[in-house]
Amino acid sequence: ETPEDGGLFGCAPRRFSPGVEPMKLLLLHVPKRNQVWAGVPNVFNDRFAYLFPPLAVMYLSSYLKQRSRHQVSVLDAVVEDLDYPEVGRRAAELAPDVVGVSATSSHSLVDVRRSIEAVRAARPGAFVVLGGAHVNSFPELAVRLPGVDAAIQGDGEEPLRLLLDTLEGGGDLRQVPGVVLLEG
Repeated sequence: ETPEDGGLFGCAPRRFSPGVEPMKLLLLHVPKRNQVWAGVPNVFNDRFAYLFPPLAVMYLSSYLKQRSRHQVSVLDAVVEDLDYPEVGRRAAELAPDVVGVSATSSHSLVDVRRSIEAVRAARPGAFVVLGGAHVNSFPELAVRLPGVDAAIQGDGEEPLRLLLDTLEGGGDLRQVPGVVLLEG
């Protein structure tokens, strides 16, 4: 699909009704099942060692709830000790239009990829956007991950709000600062 025929890089604006209802966004902190740890003491390797709350996801949620009309849900699969099938089930229950996935580092890519697969199986029409430190370091590679429609490089609060507004209105995502798309 191309902008000329009504589609935007795998996300056709016709899925969304401009002005009718706000977009439903699910922000996902992926399970910690397969992280690659290098040189980190074993005390931090246990999947129940929850030392790093998803601050970026929390910031995004707070920002969007204060500055947009979009409905925001947060799913912290680490705190809830969810496996990938349960992530998919929860995504199906929440029925988001857009799923924002946090790739906090390249060490979490297996978990990110498997979570995206579960979300895609449960919500095949959802638009998947990836953000986080991995995207900042490797934007061109991040947007090529299977199932990813777009990535946001840099601070994500305003670019994510603009991405949601653009999807809702059927606009051109290439005009949203910070959004990385797979061209072609």
